[in-house]
Amino acid sequence: MQQKKIDTFMIIGLGIFGSELAIDLLKKGHQVIGVDSAEDRVNLLKDILEKSFIIDSTDLKGMSTLPLKETDWVIVAIGENEGASLMTVGILKSLGLNKIICRSLSVTHEYILAAMNIHDIVHPEKEAAQQLSHRLTYNLGKEMLFIDNEHSVTETLIPSWMVNKKLADLDIRGKFKVNIISVLRDENISDTKSKVVIEKLCKGVITPEFVFMDGDIIVTFGKNDNIKEMMTAKV
Repeated sequence: MQQKKIDTFMIIGLGIFGSELAIDLLKKGHQVIGVDSAEDRVNLLKDILEKSFIIDSTDLKGMSTLPLKETDWVIVAIGENEGASLMTVGILKSLGLNKIICRSLSVTHEYILAAMNIHDIVHPEKEAAQQLSHRLTYNLGKEMLFIDNEHSVTETLIPSWMVNKKLADLDIRGKFKVNIISVLRDENISDTKSKVVIEKLCKGVITPEFVFMDGDIIVTFGKNDNIKEMMTAKV
């Protein structure tokens, strides 16, 4: 079996966005190097990061000491200070870095980044707002992956009319034009019989013979209106 590639990410700016991103990348098995000018921010994460540095990212001399050659991607996660973000990107470019991902802080900021040939630009606040607006509009569950204005991948609690029935007998695709991709189900992951540790685990690609259970979280893909029709159906 092919081993999963472990990437090394350097995150510059360990505010709320940068810190959450670092923690999530660590959970996914990647290595993370953290950089921030604030000692307290670095100290909060230094015990879990691969390496951490207290450096002003607008200082060329300090930045040249970083292990940039050890990283697969450098993520500029600086918030609020557009000038510091742009100076950081400029220094990274001057040091020969091309694999740069940058957080966008405004339309003007994004225009300048594009002019600097930074095309991998993220919009965390805008994307979070769109996701929330989308979820509140369709009320399909807490987890939704916004595909476009009409389509989503959603995680929703199974409706009662699907419980204890086979996928093949429900004809979800035929009735609602919705695909059920997989199911998350409570499983005991404890190694000992005396202890119960419940965690929701993915059941993988389900077959037509798969039987749904009460409490299952179904992962669906389709048009938002079709998914909502399926979830509220009186069958």
